[in-house]
Amino acid sequence: MTVHHTAHCGGLFLTEAKRILRAEFEAKRRRLSHDAVEQSGREVQKHFMAWPVYSAAKVAALYAAQSFEVPTVGLANAWLAMGRTVVFPRVDRPSRILKFYSVSCWDDLIAQPNGLLEPRDHPNRFVAIDRIDLFVVPGVAFTKNGDRLGRGGGYYDATLQQKNDTSLCVGLAFEVSWSDQLPTEVHDVRMDGIITETGVHSPIRR
Repeated sequence: MTVHHTAHCGGLFLTEAKRILRAEFEAKRRRLSHDAVEQSGREVQKHFMAWPVYSAAKVAALYAAQSFEVPTVGLANAWLAMGRTVVFPRVDRPSRILKFYSVSCWDDLIAQPNGLLEPRDHPNRFVAIDRIDLFVVPGVAFTKNGDRLGRGGGYYDATLQQKNDTSLCVGLAFEVSWSDQLPTEVHDVRMDGIITETGVHSPIRR
């Protein structure tokens, strides 16, 4: 595994370091075959659902995974069957803060022009960020200390600054997404747990 000695650097160098790493790890994810995504994805979901954090969540935030990411539909359906509140994000570009809306089934999600699925903007289904006790956060790469490299928009890092102090953040990833070190900034939110096909990895929070 490549060791990246770019953590906690600043300015344009940090931005460029993130861009290079994002491209590197995005390529690794996209090279996974459909069968590998399905098989390893089932293992990730199995480990996550066996973790007490999963069953303890009363209000959980998910995202609709892309074809090369760990599938999330099974997690949503299982939570809904348990009577939990499951919310999905809508991107609010002017504020750069995600807005979350509850769903009653996966089909409540609608495709956006960029191909991603989002919930409908229904005021009766809006759920405030501080009501969510578990956030499942997408990421391109992670470290075992809980550092995360996102997709580049910065929406989750901005949004999670507003979460409850008791809320937890977890990342779902395949083993190809591990990095020894990632460039980080003060606003980057560290994960409380990362689940891969080999199990649950819970970093020590700093």
